[in-house]
Amino acid sequence: MASNATPKTYDPLIVRLEDATDGAQAHGVAIGLKQNDEAALRCV
Repeated sequence: MASNATPKTYDPLIVRLEDATDGAQAHGVAIGLKQNDEAALRCV
């Protein structure tokens, strides 16, 4: 029988994307971030 274990950690790429969106939210206005803002990174 196959084992479909749930991963215990996030993929490192997902962690980096979360860091990027947090940074866009925190510093986007101060640095004039327009195209790749938090909403664009989160695809909302």
